[in-house]
Amino acid sequence: MDEFFENYKLLIKKRLWEFIKNKEYEFFIIHPWGKITIEKLSEYISNGKMIRGGLILWSYEIYKKQINTDIIDLALAYEFIQSGFLIHDDIMDKDQNRRGLDTIHYQFEKLANSYNIVDKSHFGLSMGICAGDLSFFIAFEIISHLKFSSDIIKKIQQYIYKEINKVVLAQMQDMYFGLSDIIPKVEDIIILYMYKTARYTFSLPLILGSICCGRNDDIIFLFEKIGEILGILFQIKDDELGLFGDSKKTGKPIGSDILQKKKTLFYHYLFNYLKDNELEEIKNIYSKNNITDNDLKILKNYLENKNIKEKIESRILSLINTYNELIFDKNLTNEEKDFFVKLYNFVIERKK
Repeated sequence: MDEFFENYKLLIKKRLWEFIKNKEYEFFIIHPWGKITIEKLSEYISNGKMIRGGLILWSYEIYKKQINTDIIDLALAYEFIQSGFLIHDDIMDKDQNRRGLDTIHYQFEKLANSYNIVDKSHFGLSMGICAGDLSFFIAFEIISHLKFSSDIIKKIQQYIYKEINKVVLAQMQDMYFGLSDIIPKVEDIIILYMYKTARYTFSLPLILGSICCGRNDDIIFLFEKIGEILGILFQIKDDELGLFGDSKKTGKPIGSDILQKKKTLFYHYLFNYLKDNELEEIKNIYSKNNITDNDLKILKNYLENKNIKEKIESRILSLINTYNELIFDKNLTNEEKDFFVKLYNFVIERKK
């Protein structure tokens, strides 16, 4: 599956560099920061997996049997939107690493040394916010130049804008959860997963590609539901990697979700099913400013020895059953069914 996405990624990257080359002069007119920023964004986007852009291309090509420049541009625009979200997310989470590189705001903070800027941290955060904003507006500009029919363009815009609103609202909820002592219900966590990750990562790209190639409403709705289940599974796997993955592969420090008190399913079950003395130990870990390997070992032992892992696996199994029912729908071709099986395996088995 990595090779599959890599082929689409190459198409998007090629279009990205063509776009940047045409934009260099325009972005340099006001001041050198424009050129610096667009170069940083290009590197940032290029280092991503480009799953979202890849799904747009797949859902178009599977029906049209070909790919054109406009659908690649839409995929590129979506990757710019994704980068804008991640840049702002890194600022809110105070992260310094993403995709194996320094985060954008941290890159600018380091760059401040060369410009004799006194408040380097404030400079880095401010420039990061601007870079994230710029990513969104570049995406909207690309979308405005697409040559699909006016009806399709209108649908693209409506779907993207509505979904972005939901992502932002979900991000606000995520921040509230992380900065409060609340222990959300499982249902509230799943809703957060749905609108912060699932629909935006899988449902919307599948919908957009399908709209652009003229698929019927039944298929679009089916892709939407498949994307929701797959996206929730993706986020649960992300949570697991955030606790027990390899930072060299994930590109982010392990344990960062603990430092930010992310209200994951793991958090919910740990804080609801441990006894008093055990709970105190967990609370102590979640109150630290630095997470050690021993802390992660303690968490892992609780997850495995207190049947917490089984509870999460039971939730996952329920999602898998629903997913299997969806992907073997009679309206899907064998090629589409095979793809969704491989995509599921990719999500479950990934290491980053």
